[in-house]
Amino acid sequence: MVFALLIIFFSAISVFLMSYMTMNTELGPWVAPLFIVMCTMFAIPLLSRRLFAKYATIMIAAGSIGGMVGMCLGLSIPSFYFVHKAEFLMMMARPLHFAGLISMFVLCAGAFAFVLAYLLKDHLIIEKKLPFPMVKLLHDIISIDSKSSMSSGHRLMLSGLGLVSVFNMLTMMARPVLHVFRAQIHIIPFMMTAGFVAGRLTLIPVCIGVGTRILAFQFVHHQFFASMHEIEFLITFCSGILLALFLRVWLHSFVIYRQIKDFFPKSIKLFMQDWRLLLLGVGTFLCSCVLLYFCGVSWEILIYLMSFLIITCWNIARILGQIGVVDIISFSWFIILPLIYGVIAIPSSSVVAAALFAMLCLGMVIDLIFSYKLASLAKISYQKILQYQLLGFLTTILISGFAMWWHIHTFGFDSAKLTSPQALELGQLIQFGAYDHVVLLCGVACGIILQMFRKEMFTIVGAALMMPSMSIWLIIAGVLSHVVKNPEKLYPMWFGVYAGQVCWIVMRLVI
Repeated sequence: MVFALLIIFFSAISVFLMSYMTMNTELGPWVAPLFIVMCTMFAIPLLSRRLFAKYATIMIAAGSIGGMVGMCLGLSIPSFYFVHKAEFLMMMARPLHFAGLISMFVLCAGAFAFVLAYLLKDHLIIEKKLPFPMVKLLHDIISIDSKSSMSSGHRLMLSGLGLVSVFNMLTMMARPVLHVFRAQIHIIPFMMTAGFVAGRLTLIPVCIGVGTRILAFQFVHHQFFASMHEIEFLITFCSGILLALFLRVWLHSFVIYRQIKDFFPKSIKLFMQDWRLLLLGVGTFLCSCVLLYFCGVSWEILIYLMSFLIITCWNIARILGQIGVVDIISFSWFIILPLIYGVIAIPSSSVVAAALFAMLCLGMVIDLIFSYKLASLAKISYQKILQYQLLGFLTTILISGFAMWWHIHTFGFDSAKLTSPQALELGQLIQFGAYDHVVLLCGVACGIILQMFRKEMFTIVGAALMMPSMSIWLIIAGVLSHVVKNPEKLYPMWFGVYAGQVCWIVMRLVI
């Protein structure tokens, strides 16, 4: 009973905290369930190693859902305000209608994500055996024996906490000089942690991705497409790279069923054999389509949206397993951009609804796959984790709509408290420009060239989508991981850096 109440508490707090943080600051790529990880760090010395590893894993798996949903809502909901301010304020005037509609989106997108994550988990975790570097880091930390490792692991964690504290104090002292780079500075410790842990596997692909972005911007964009919006150019160009990869897959699969089997091997058989899973999958799919149709999304757009959402979930889960960090909003733009500049006309309000659904589904799949990998390392069964996840998910559904309404009603988007920079960017993208197929073809050509040299195309695209000011820290930390003789011994220090930075961000928001 107490454990269930803790899950409800953490889920509710995570929704409120992460939605506010996302609308107040420019968060970087998703790394792990921030608030739950922070609490995990402080609870390490309180329980025995065996009990702590078990209950911390369950708490993270169940409570982090609220944080992910809050983050996705904070990234997408404000864009509706920037696109249709009058209509948004009319919805805000009816709190129950506003909160209920958001909760319906969370329910449908989340249920669909549960089905997709079930189909993907064995493929990525067992068959592909992807490293999931950030999951491994978190598991190693929660598995530390608080008695035997106090002299090593915990000291390293405290040293990491001290390092990031010094870093934050120095940046606060130099705030007038570094004010322009404020959005990037607080992301550095997160990127350094991920880069050090995954550096030995991803350093070269990340360097290629960064080089591709710099080349695309400095040469192709500025020389030939200078009048084109930067984000529109980047997403279109990277879409071309992914299109080249998919063309290669399709050319090697003359039968569509073989391609589907490559995405979901063995899970497809389970899906077709288990009538309850089949009923759940079909039910969530139809409910999602009805909700989106109610919001003005036509049936032909629904077919496109759901199809590409499934493929993108597979791609983004693979990047999570390889790099450990994922830029959710960029991958949601992969899906949304053709709706904005496609052949079929679609109202901007419907684009916002599609963006909200896509972002929630992508975020939930990432969070669930992260939790399933953590549970497999902790040797906790899927059925047990699922029970607690459903409790956290139910809490999130009930609280998420009210949380968003309360934040917006209390602070308002016209204040300095809710600047919502990334949602504003999405709103501007929805209202801007025309789809340029020449840029898409340039991306296809670049993708074909890259495939001649490297196989880690998803890692390359993931790095290309990040701002160079963020990805450069992945490279620096990756180089450090190659220089250090036994990098695994320093993992506790980097966990201290990671969790300590979370504490500083929360303190800045509260103060």
